[in-house]
Amino acid sequence: MIKTLGVPPLAGGRPRAGALRGTLPQDLTDVQVVVDCRDLQVSTESFADELVIKILRDGQAAGMSVINVDSVNATWFDASAAEWGVADRIKVDRRG
Repeated sequence: MIKTLGVPPLAGGRPRAGALRGTLPQDLTDVQVVVDCRDLQVSTESFADELVIKILRDGQAAGMSVINVDSVNATWFDASAAEWGVADRIKVDRRG
């Protein structure tokens, strides 16, 4: 199953990431989550970290793809996934 999260323009930090996670099914074990950052204008490193924690580490999602993301935010997603040991389940596609 694939579920897509649209990131708002002002993503903020951990609380916003937690709210976005709340829109997904409770059980993510067979879910591929697509995080679409096409509208994202302002974010924080903690936002990316919290999404990685809530979706991949704690949620045990099958995978997470981050699409349409700028290079700064992409770096935050990659670093968080590496820190939490879930880098094998994330794909980050930087926008060109």
